[in-house]
Amino acid sequence: MVTQVLKKEAGNMLPRPVRTMHRRGILRIALVLVTALILLCVRLGDLMLAKSEHYKELAYDLHTRERQLKAMRGEIQDRNGKVLAANRTVCTISVIHSQIKDADEVVSALSETLKMQPKDVQKKVEKITAREIIKTNVEKKVGDAIREMDLAGVKVDEDYKRYYPFGSLAPRYLALQAPIIRVLSVWKYHMMRCLKELEAAF
Repeated sequence: MVTQVLKKEAGNMLPRPVRTMHRRGILRIALVLVTALILLCVRLGDLMLAKSEHYKELAYDLHTRERQLKAMRGEIQDRNGKVLAANRTVCTISVIHSQIKDADEVVSALSETLKMQPKDVQKKVEKITAREIIKTNVEKKVGDAIREMDLAGVKVDEDYKRYYPFGSLAPRYLALQAPIIRVLSVWKYHMMRCLKELEAAF
């Protein structure tokens, strides 16, 4: 009882300006904390509401990869049904840096299977990109062999390559025919237009 009375008297002995300063200091600290909490709530609301679509797109891009593949082209045949141009299935080998677990194993396996220099493969494997192409137009059996290795971060996509059964003669012949066909098409268009104008005049 005596101790409580002494503490009370000691507290009352403090000058009024000192007690006022203590209260103002506590009020300022509380005001700073409340302001920081309000700013944090505003920032959190901005991230979750105003910018939610932006961060959703970033998350989607992080977990997905777009890979462009060539579409299969049609066969070109002569009047006897012989194939002049066909499609051959090949593979495109690529790596995704963020999914690679053992870079040394990937470099060793790809350089040996694809008959490439290890330093060239290593440079592409260590490159930090969404998707890095190692080699294109790889034979299907080689691509299947790489797929069976089940290397983390290595992607094997089937692609198509133009194949000419009669060697280089067919593509040269087709390349020469293409501009001739275009010229004939333009000539036919202008002739039809002139005929229509003549019919309208008479």
